[in-house]
Amino acid sequence: SCADITSKRRDRRTTLARQVAISLLSSQSYLSPKEIASLFGQRDSSLITRACTRINSLQNGNPTFQEELSSLRNSITIPH
Repeated sequence: SCADITSKRRDRRTTLARQVAISLLSSQSYLSPKEIASLFGQRDSSLITRACTRINSLQNGNPTFQEELSSLRNSITIPH
């Protein structure tokens, strides 16, 4: 849920969902890292860099994850 993703929860599932959401916003919107961070509970904008790095790493090492993320990216529209 949105509440989980923007919460301070740190379990693996919530963290991955948050990182995917951040990566999608970062790559498909014109929002600055600071603006994206504010959407996730005023977190430090360095979270955005770490999340994007983590998702890129997962994509490079896991073709299944890459396909799933690509499918997700193609199925949503993020307003610019």
